Amino acid sequence: MSSHATIATTSTRMYPVQPLVVLPAKFPHSSSMYKMRNIHEDTIDTLPCCHDTANTTATEAKMPDDAVVSQVIRLLQAPLPEYGLLEARQEKILNQLAELKKQVSTLCHFLKQSNQMEVKQSNQTEVKDSVEVQKSVISHVVLNVNPRKPPYSILALQKLWKDIQFNVTSHTHSTMKDEIPIIFPKQIIPSTKAAQFIIITLIWKDVPDMETIVNTYSCPIRGEVNFLRLMSRLIESHNYESTCSQPQTLDFALDFTNFLHNQKYIKDGLITLANEFEKWSCKGGFNIVDIAVWSLIKQFHETDLPPVLHEWYIRCESFFTND
Repeated sequence: MSSHATIATTSTRMYPVQPLVVLPAKFPHSSSMYKMRNIHEDTIDTLPCCHDTANTTATEAKMPDDAVVSQVIRLLQAPLPEYGLLEARQEKILNQLAELKKQVSTLCHFLKQSNQMEVKQSNQTEVKDSVEVQKSVISHVVLNVNPRKPPYSILALQKLWKDIQFNVTSHTHSTMKDEIPIIFPKQIIPSTKAAQFIIITLIWKDVPDMETIVNTYSCPIRGEVNFLRLMSRLIESHNYESTCSQPQTLDFALDFTNFLHNQKYIKDGLITLANEFEKWSCKGGFNIVDIAVWSLIKQFHETDLPPVLHEWYIRCESFFTND
């Protein structure tokens, strides 16, 4: 009895039973009651296949009967009467378009010829008008000139501008007692060659600088250089601002020459002009600056010339003063 009692005390159950649920040793802490499966962790094999249903539906679809197919083909191949009418109408429209194109081409050719004739007539009219404008007379340009500063530039203009006729008449103011230093020759140019006539009334008068009066209502234009500018702008064919490639260079030389007219000594100024001689002098001819500088040197004839201007001055004298 004692042995049985000992066995009863060492074992509390007769058969060992496997646990239904094996719990982990440690439970992760979670704040939610339920947790859903992550669908992104599913593999391709686990995804449901959708092609089986489509294949089954396509297989179960019934094909049309051969009679229906042949009837549809006959209907499509049979020509409809509307198609014939439409083709005939299109052909008629194409013929009309071709005829219209031919008429438009003929009209364009006619208009082109008439336009060329109008352009020729307009060009001839413009030439006639320009000739008439060039023959306009600028009358009574009055110059008040001091005998101590003779306007030699007028002599140069008479020699250089062959298509312009300068008619100069000289008068002496009653207050003047000095002799007239220069007599301007009468210029006779055939009317067929002279494009414009300029009548200059020159009055020898005691004035500080030359005064050019265009009309009685305008202020006098002072300075021989500005007189040359006026003559150049009055005649478009001799306008240095439109015929010269760098008119600003000539303007600078003209302004500097006008400044020297009011100085007692011009030697230093002539050196400055000599340094820029290649810029303002006309190669192979003479321009408005050549005339202005030549007239300035003649008025200050006792001034020594720089070597660059010496030969140039001889050429100016030979061209402007010799008959």
